[in-house]
Amino acid sequence: MHLKSIELYGFKSFANKMVFKFEKGITAIVGPNGSGKSNVADAVRWVLGEQSAKQLRGSKMQDVIFAGTEARKPLGYCQVDLTIDNHDMKIPISYSEVTVSRRVYRSGEGEYFINGTSCRMRDVLELFMDTGIGQEGYSIIGQGQIEKILSNKPEERRALFDEAVGIVKFKKRKESAEKKLDEEKQNLYRINDIITELALQKETLTEQATRAKAYLKYKEELKTHEMSSFVMEIKKIDDQLGDHEAKVKIIEENIIQVRANYQLNKTKHGEFVKELETLEGEIDVIRNQSTQLTVLKEKKESEIKLTEEQITHLTSNIKRFESDIDLLKQKKEKIEKALKQYQLDMASLFETSEKSEYDLKEQEAKLKEINEKILKDEDAVGIIQTNMIERLNEISNIRTKMQRYHTMTENSLSRKESLEARQRILSKSLETLKLNLKDETDLREGYQAEIHRLEEEKNSLSALLEDIQKSMKSVEDKRNAIVSELQNLKSKHKALTEITDQYEGYNLSIKKVMSQRHLPAYENKICGVVADILKVEKSYEKAIEIALGGNYQNVITEDETTAKALIEYLKTQKAGRATFLPIPNIKPNVQKNAAIRMEKGFVGYGDELVEAADKYSDILSFLLGRTIIVKDINDAIAMGKKYKNTLRIVTLTGDMVNPGGSLTGGAYKNDNTQFLSRKRDLESLKVRIQDMDQQLSETELAYQVQQKEKNIIDERLENILSRLQSVSIELNGKNIQMHQLSSDVAKSDDELNELKIEADQIMVQEQELTQQLNELEKSLIENEVNKEEAESTVKKIIEKTVDLKNEKENLLETITNIRLEHASLNEQRQNAQSNLSRMKEEIKELTNDIIRIESDILSATSNQESKIELLKTYSCETASFETRILEVQNQIQQKSLEKQRLSKEQEQLYHQQEALSENITLLEKDALRIQNTISKMETQKESFMEYMWNEYELTYNHIMTQEQVQLGSMSSIKKSIEVLKTQIKELGDVNVNAITEYKTVDERHQFLSEQKEDLIEAEKQLREVIIELEEKMQTQFREQFNAINLKFQQVFKDLFGGGKAFLRLSDEEQVLDAGIHINVQPPGKKLQSMMLLSGGERAFTAIALLFAIQSLKPSPFCVLDEIEAALDDANVERFAKYLKKLTANTQFIIITHRRGTMEVSDALYGITMQEKGISTQVSVKLLEDILE
Repeated sequence: MHLKSIELYGFKSFANKMVFKFEKGITAIVGPNGSGKSNVADAVRWVLGEQSAKQLRGSKMQDVIFAGTEARKPLGYCQVDLTIDNHDMKIPISYSEVTVSRRVYRSGEGEYFINGTSCRMRDVLELFMDTGIGQEGYSIIGQGQIEKILSNKPEERRALFDEAVGIVKFKKRKESAEKKLDEEKQNLYRINDIITELALQKETLTEQATRAKAYLKYKEELKTHEMSSFVMEIKKIDDQLGDHEAKVKIIEENIIQVRANYQLNKTKHGEFVKELETLEGEIDVIRNQSTQLTVLKEKKESEIKLTEEQITHLTSNIKRFESDIDLLKQKKEKIEKALKQYQLDMASLFETSEKSEYDLKEQEAKLKEINEKILKDEDAVGIIQTNMIERLNEISNIRTKMQRYHTMTENSLSRKESLEARQRILSKSLETLKLNLKDETDLREGYQAEIHRLEEEKNSLSALLEDIQKSMKSVEDKRNAIVSELQNLKSKHKALTEITDQYEGYNLSIKKVMSQRHLPAYENKICGVVADILKVEKSYEKAIEIALGGNYQNVITEDETTAKALIEYLKTQKAGRATFLPIPNIKPNVQKNAAIRMEKGFVGYGDELVEAADKYSDILSFLLGRTIIVKDINDAIAMGKKYKNTLRIVTLTGDMVNPGGSLTGGAYKNDNTQFLSRKRDLESLKVRIQDMDQQLSETELAYQVQQKEKNIIDERLENILSRLQSVSIELNGKNIQMHQLSSDVAKSDDELNELKIEADQIMVQEQELTQQLNELEKSLIENEVNKEEAESTVKKIIEKTVDLKNEKENLLETITNIRLEHASLNEQRQNAQSNLSRMKEEIKELTNDIIRIESDILSATSNQESKIELLKTYSCETASFETRILEVQNQIQQKSLEKQRLSKEQEQLYHQQEALSENITLLEKDALRIQNTISKMETQKESFMEYMWNEYELTYNHIMTQEQVQLGSMSSIKKSIEVLKTQIKELGDVNVNAITEYKTVDERHQFLSEQKEDLIEAEKQLREVIIELEEKMQTQFREQFNAINLKFQQVFKDLFGGGKAFLRLSDEEQVLDAGIHINVQPPGKKLQSMMLLSGGERAFTAIALLFAIQSLKPSPFCVLDEIEAALDDANVERFAKYLKKLTANTQFIIITHRRGTMEVSDALYGITMQEKGISTQVSVKLLEDILE
């Protein structure tokens, strides 16, 4: 068995379909960091059932789907197919080749397949159990996980060793057996509870049967008495209703007469009201005039007060202005005195500053003279020294030239000989290069023609591929839309199913009862509520639900025993009341009138318009057989009257005519047909889901067909691209070779010409060199003499310059002191000048302020005089307003006296009107009281009729057609009824089917007792199986663990070249639960903790353990992701050699960066990102070039 291939589509960075084919041996997957190599290992782990997104380097499972790039959109799903060769049948399945697939959608849904057949994750895990293959086994070691083998706690290493020693399947069997054992215990507890309950039921059923017979007898007598009482009560109510209606008629006539008198009085009262309103209007006008005059007067008084305040304010301002002027004049005089003193100080400072400036200029002139002398001497020295340096350089150059000329003479002779030899070699090489260039030109033209042909074929296939991709995108969009709608429908179906199963909207008592239907005691005993068994057309739903009323919540049971037990349950739980319909007990006595079917608007009897199983036919007749469904309310009323209101009629819109003639109708705030429509809605949703499933299958089939076409084109295009790349590489090579050859030919030609020119130049150079050597010897002697004279002159000038510099230093110190003194004087002058300017500006501002305040005083005085004149005018106007106000108030007093007279006359009429109104109210109260009495009697009559209908399904007309039994007076009949009800009540709860129930309970008690014995035996057998599995696991684990320990010691020594290593259990007694410790001692070191080892040593130790397990129990294939990353080159070589040994029994797929691992690999796959964010394979040739 070995891994044949991995096919990825949309997994992480593999946006395009990618197939990796593997052979036996070692296959290395290489590529740069971030190219997607480790995604191949993640894909294998994922398809084998990995459920942890963190293990796959994500936060949620949808993160494994290609998330898109700047140029590509995200994909809707991803899929990985793992194909395994199973010719040796190590996998327990009857196929020589097994393909395990896993698919996940962005919506979160996932699927598993084995050879294309949908399966569970559990099926995939069991398929590879104890083969060493699996996400928890040792066949997949992810990036960074090799060190975790050592880092984990001893207890956490169990999973690896359990897989290695082959006890995983036994552990799974043990877990399954323990789970079954728990289930059997629970079943035994439940059966014991039921048997106890049944024993108690058997004791009570005998007494219940006796009470049931007495109950039926009393019930029949009570019916006869209540019928007689009902007839007598109805007759009595009818007689009383006639008397009350006559009284109402007399009262109504009296009310009409009194209302006429009331209306006449009301008219007169209205006339007085109008006169009063006119008078009040006139009074209001006069009062408004008075109010306006008063307002004007108050306004003038306010203006007088305001003017007086303004005059006072102006007087105060004038005094304040005069005070401000005095202060400003004092301040101005003070500043003028200070200004004169500053002017005197400024003159003294100016004189001192002028003297300091003169001294500074005199000293600076001396300093300038000394500096000029020093510069002149230094320039002379510099010129002489420059000439000396030039002489020295010239002497050195002359000697160098002489030496170079001697050397050049010797080289010329040697170069002349080598040029002649080089000319002969170049001539022959040039002829060979020209022949090679012609051959390469012919080959290049052939490659160019083939590239042109391949480009045309590639463009054609690319266009075809683009069309198919667009079509696939359209199909995929359609599929996603279908999936979205299908999920929505399934969600609705699930929600509606849960609502239906949980009986949402029903009474609490119904929910409690229906929650018991799955218990063994009630299994197949509770049929459901009435709404569950009915199937109703949509047009009849409202009518049927109204006809049922609250009966749609009635619970149907198979027998009375079940109903009785459920009633007891409700009492115990205090969960409310419910009505039960035992199927054997319901025997309807329904007689349908054929003539009614011919009536206008007749639709059908209620039980005829619903569908249900045959066994419920009696219940349907009992609930709906007496209810007639008609089209509308008019048809219902007409039919009711025709049959003397003895029928119960319901319209299609939900209105109802009750027996006795009462009407019920209107509308609910919410639609009340939800209970009957739930089943129909569920069936409708189921049909739609099936239709959408079919559409999804067709869409996926179309997508698969297009995918196959795309794969064919992709393969052709890949071959073309591969060939195009190969030819392009060859063409580039030829172009490079031709360019190199052309360059070589040109270089050879140029070099031959240069050699000829150089030979001629050498002959001329030899003559020139001899002449130049003679001239250089003469020049050397002259320069030596000039150098000695210049050195003597420089020495004298330097001694003179030292004296001048000392004098300069003393003069600089004096100048610095003078400059500091002069700067201080300048600063004092500037400050004094600034203060002088400021004082002048302040004097100017003070002068302007004095002028401005004097102007304000003149303005305030003028304003004060005008305000005094205005005050006199306001006082005159106020006196005029007071006179006019007195005149208006006299007019108001006269009108008020007239109003009082009219009000007294109006009040007399009002009292008369109130007396008449009170008389009308008393008469209407009497009429209303009698009407209320009539309504109560009619309600009482309807209540009696409804009671007889609900209790016995009898109407008044129907009772009157029967023979009346004389039972005595009304009082004696009521006493008899009370006695019978008391006797029935004293019987308590009655079970009329107690005998049948006893037989059923006894049979069930015997059956469950036998079941109990079977469960006890099953529990015993399961305990034996668990003990046997534990013994077998302990034996196998000890044997295999010891073998792994020995092999680990051997492999550790081979890889490390010595040292010690061994495994031990943390608890030798508890073998199956003990942790596993790893102890190692590398060569030359003491035995120490794993945490003290270096990173490379830890990784190499973990590899040694992995190799030991693979040697003893090799897995068919093993995926290793950069496990040797921490090793140095020497250890990588040891690792690679040992890995090669293990290929006899195990196929290795290794992701690596290390050259040593690549060298021992039998095949290489390269992964890169030619397009940003998308992993692709690279050609094998390209990989070979990279390795070279």
